[in-house]
Amino acid sequence: MSNDSIARYVKSAAAKQIDANLARNNVRVLAVDDINLRKGDKSSACTVFLDEETHRVLIIVRGATKAVIQRVLESFPAGAAGPRVYRGTLSGPGH
Repeated sequence: MSNDSIARYVKSAAAKQIDANLARNNVRVLAVDDINLRKGDKSSACTVFLDEETHRVLIIVRGATKAVIQRVLESFPAGAAGPRVYRGTLSGPGH
């Protein structure tokens, strides 16, 4: 099996898991944090979205801007008020 075949398989499996994580409607508290893959290099910034109650990583996206965060938040199913962001770049009401 070639490295390209393995990479395609891993990307496909990861995409399915990301879709499943974004489709979850039981996330009540969403934690958001930003990280740099290389210390001091803002071009390597990523944003991590976690289920705060289970500490499960839901998705990691490249970029740490408000626009990136808004785009991901819009991907989550919105209940009456959608998930509440607990900490990080954005905060929900009363935080």
